[in-house]
Amino acid sequence: MALNNNEKVKLFNYLTHFEHEIKKNRERYDLSNNQLQVFINDNDIAFCSHTAKGIDTKEHDAYFQYEYRYKSMDKAYDLMRHIRNAIAHGNITKKDGYFWLTDYTTKGTKTLDAKIKTEVFWNFLTELENTYH
Repeated sequence: MALNNNEKVKLFNYLTHFEHEIKKNRERYDLSNNQLQVFINDNDIAFCSHTAKGIDTKEHDAYFQYEYRYKSMDKAYDLMRHIRNAIAHGNITKKDGYFWLTDYTTKGTKTLDAKIKTEVFWNFLTELENTYH
């Protein structure tokens, strides 16, 4: 199923917002934020490093397996950056009510593999950004 026009506009708006607001605030987001953790638990979202084999993708309703920079303590920002890259490079698809996202290095190494319900995705982006401190 293709992205609809409303989703395309929302994705473009996220790209613009990332470039103008989120990017300048790196190191200011918190993946361990209590409100975000409640949202993550309520929506059965799993996370792990892109090099780990720790997520059973069939056991979780959503997952983000991604590279985070060990220099950075801001894993939330790293995740938002990978989501931005997936959108900007056209590596987002929709199937059976889910968005599927991937991101790659310039050498082709996968740095994000993600699946999340379309209706949860937009709220998830908002919850991530609300961890700004």
